[in-house]
Amino acid sequence: EAQDKEVRERTEERNALETFAYNLRLQVNDVDLLGSKLTEQSKQIINTAVQEVLSWLDHNSSPLADESREKYKLLERICKPLIEDVNRCPVESSGGGEGTGGKAPLDDEL
Repeated sequence: EAQDKEVRERTEERNALETFAYNLRLQVNDVDLLGSKLTEQSKQIINTAVQEVLSWLDHNSSPLADESREKYKLLERICKPLIEDVNRCPVESSGGGEGTGGKAPLDDEL
């Protein structure tokens, strides 16, 4: 049972990291989401960080839960300030994304 719990935790943490990375990449590259609001430099920083995480996952098919958690936190530390800057200083005069209350869709995840 302890081994089952460990495997489940590893899987859940890995899946959370992978989902977070793919969602970031999707939103950064979609002009209807964050893509039109981020600077090219911010997009490059986020895309590089996401690619490094996805590459790490490709080479670590069964990482320890703590390893996945640390990668998640690292990705979050890199991306969160860039996304928060967009919310403080929107590029568009419309005041943020429609239907999101001015928040970027990732605010809840970050």
